[in-house]
Amino acid sequence: MPAYYQAPSSRILQPLTAYGSETVTIPSADDIAATLTAWGLPCASAGVDAAPQVLTYYFNLLNVKQRPQVRRHLAALSAVLHCRVTEAETTRAHFALSAPRPERVTIPFRAALQNKDYNINRAPLTACIGYDSENMPVLLDITKAPHLLIAGATGSGKSVCLNTLINSLLFRATPNDMRLLMVDTKRVELSAYENLPHLYAPIAKDGTEAVKIVRELVRILRERQAMMESRGVVDISQTEYPRILLVIDELADLVLMCKDEMNPLLITLAQLGRAAGIHLILATQRPTVDVVTGLLKANVPCRIALQTASIRDSMTILDHKGAERLTGKGDALLKTPDRVEERRIQIAYINRTDIDSVAAWWKNNGVIQGN
Repeated sequence: MPAYYQAPSSRILQPLTAYGSETVTIPSADDIAATLTAWGLPCASAGVDAAPQVLTYYFNLLNVKQRPQVRRHLAALSAVLHCRVTEAETTRAHFALSAPRPERVTIPFRAALQNKDYNINRAPLTACIGYDSENMPVLLDITKAPHLLIAGATGSGKSVCLNTLINSLLFRATPNDMRLLMVDTKRVELSAYENLPHLYAPIAKDGTEAVKIVRELVRILRERQAMMESRGVVDISQTEYPRILLVIDELADLVLMCKDEMNPLLITLAQLGRAAGIHLILATQRPTVDVVTGLLKANVPCRIALQTASIRDSMTILDHKGAERLTGKGDALLKTPDRVEERRIQIAYINRTDIDSVAAWWKNNGVIQGN
């Protein structure tokens, strides 16, 4: 007989007013259009998207015959304004200008959870992790990811991103839907999740423990494959088994401690885990090629690149530069297998008080009937 669980309500989190209200005056689109016109590019405003970390202004040319010269004008404007100026990719306007907001707007975790789109989508392993540059909620379905790499330098918001993802899943998925295996060799970031009913095993805190649980996960993978073959099913969703998420907080530390054994195990899980309901969430501050190897990256198609320390790190995560120019504090590029281009997103902010509240709920209130 399965256990029964009660998922938490957003009422256990701090009130939104506790984060403060931010009223920010943004530059006028009409004023920018007038300036561009004075600089030799006659245009009119076609609207603005005010996202938490970036403003995107859209403009239409007053003289469409100038369109062949737009790229030359935009290249000059990019150099002068120190912002991103591009030709618009839709029929909305002839070109667009994107620049950081004068003052960043914080997205409280509670506000993300209360988003209408997130609440309409009831898939248990779907998380709302923030908002994109068009101010639309960013929903991430782990079952479709099916593995995720989160990478960024110190101060980029990597830890907040990881905790936002985990806690968003904990608001939706019960232990019947999702089990967790966690590796935290720094013994800091994941300590709040000790003794959660979702945990498949105690949190691994050193290389030896980590190898043990990852090796066990590969055994479970083989066991599930044999079970599915015997039943004639091709996906774990056709069975009663929960999905298992392996969360590794600092992949670089783990790889450096036990590279020879860990890399082959992770690659096996990345290559074969999806159908068996096994998913990887790998986080690191050092996304170097010896940590995120080519074969591992090829099998982890979903990636969140926060601000990196160098162009080389951006290349390792995204296969191109750009992450090094992000502004930190949760400003990120999201690469998913269902889209050609990345989305620029702002990660929702969760503080330690709310993390502790979610963990305490599951430890004290979540289980309403045992086996």
